[in-house]
Amino acid sequence: MISLPDWAFYPLAAAVIGAGVFAAINAGGNEFRSQEDILETGLVYEGADLNAITLGNGLEATLLEHVDGTFIRIAAVRGPLDGPQSAGAFYTLSPDEISALQGHNLQIIVRARTAADSGADATRLTFFTQGISQESWREQELHTEFADYTITVTPPHCTWDYAFIGLWPDWNVSANSIDVERVSLEAVEASEC
Repeated sequence: MISLPDWAFYPLAAAVIGAGVFAAINAGGNEFRSQEDILETGLVYEGADLNAITLGNGLEATLLEHVDGTFIRIAAVRGPLDGPQSAGAFYTLSPDEISALQGHNLQIIVRARTAADSGADATRLTFFTQGISQESWREQELHTEFADYTITVTPPHCTWDYAFIGLWPDWNVSANSIDVERVSLEAVEASEC
């Protein structure tokens, strides 16, 4: 067995640990996006970023791989108005994203399909911020192949304290799951504020 003297071991160990910390800090998609960039390119959740989803009570999600890429399977065990109300399976906008997008009409595009097992016939989509309630869910009928489903949202207020992109699969004992391959949000025009 090779043994290094202390004078060589400790500087080498410090360099290896420092490189590991540097790599961990700089790994992933943690690059800063300016508000201008957010406004110009919008938000996109796809691939591993789909796992940034938060689940309300009554929903579960699993990130899965298929031959063409990654999708998230979302299953509902109840409807959005049955029990505690939430934003469903949702993506939370950061303060910088809110600041960039508030005061604009929005377009949300969800690339989804009915799941192969226990597939729901439809899903509900919405955008939550102040003044947008549970009645805002918009039903979209799903197909067996991935397709884009689009909704346009005009938030009732020009400034927001919070914002969520919400999804909720149709619910039925035997048909309650959807597959989501991509979720995007973009500003389409400034609101009349």
